[in-house]
Amino acid sequence: MGSKAGNFKETTYDAAAATLRPLYNGIGAIKIGKTVGRKWATLKDTYNVIESYHCQSGVHWGNVCGANIQGEDAVAL
Repeated sequence: MGSKAGNFKETTYDAAAATLRPLYNGIGAIKIGKTVGRKWATLKDTYNVIESYHCQSGVHWGNVCGANIQGEDAVAL
């Protein structure tokens, strides 16, 4: 899992997977602890990148439109 993903123990991810199991809608795989951990790592890494970006001086970030990057620049990302 990602280096900045948090230090949750495997039992925490297993408990989260067990909590999600009754909500399973038949689409995709049933979640297990490792899957939940990987998803959390991805979300946390994405959050850290956005936090790092929007804390820079001279850049804009809004929670509705993000950085509002459009056109060719958005495709390049």
